[in-house]
Amino acid sequence: MPRRAPVVLGPVGVLALLTRAGSGLVNSTVREWVERDVNARSRVVLVGASQSLANAWNGNPGNLEKQLIELARDERVMGVAACNSDLSLRLSTPGFPEEFGCWVVGSRAKSEEHSASELQEWKTVANLPSGRVHVSAMPLNENGQQIGFVILLHDLSYIDKRERQATI
Repeated sequence: MPRRAPVVLGPVGVLALLTRAGSGLVNSTVREWVERDVNARSRVVLVGASQSLANAWNGNPGNLEKQLIELARDERVMGVAACNSDLSLRLSTPGFPEEFGCWVVGSRAKSEEHSASELQEWKTVANLPSGRVHVSAMPLNENGQQIGFVILLHDLSYIDKRERQATI
């Protein structure tokens, strides 16, 4: 069997390999930054809206629905759902994905440190056929009692599109 000569990369080959490795590192870092940014924005939105959502919870359902639709007006927000403490759906914006329903998210947001009905803030990044999404859940309280929680879904598919454009 003939012996193969070792492959020797010239300066252009070495530069190409370094560029490829650097591109992967940059994409990974940017993805982490964007996910942290979306998480922070989601938290600010939900904390800012929590009192008015709690006030509308037992009042006029139309008012609660208007507030959910207002939260979903951002082009990157895929949907918002209001869930009861028993993990049943109270209201959601049109097209809210079933994959992130109240029971699915609520069962993950329950804290083992607290009572079985106590929910904590919770977040994750998940995949849908349309791309990646950031899922945030925040409990709503009224007079010291947890009345339910809100789920906010942010579309992250634009990150993947930008990464593909950057590597072309």
